Amino acid sequence: PLPSSPPAETRVHMSKGDAAFQKANSLFVDEDFQGALTAYNEAIQADNNVAEYYLKRSACHSKLKNFTGK
Repeated sequence: PLPSSPPAETRVHMSKGDAAFQKANSLFVDEDFQGALTAYNEAIQADNNVAEYYLKRSACHSKLKNFTGK
């Protein structure tokens, strides 16, 4: 038999930042770097204290060649 969903009281609720981060990771794997960048920005707006959100966003900028310099 297929496993059933856990009871409601044991389910872990994702924060808005975590949900956006998961979406961004999926988009990044699919090489939709612009979409991932938008989703990482949403994650950062929801919770700006998670360093990994910034790290992954910087990877998007790198893939998109969004560099600034002299």
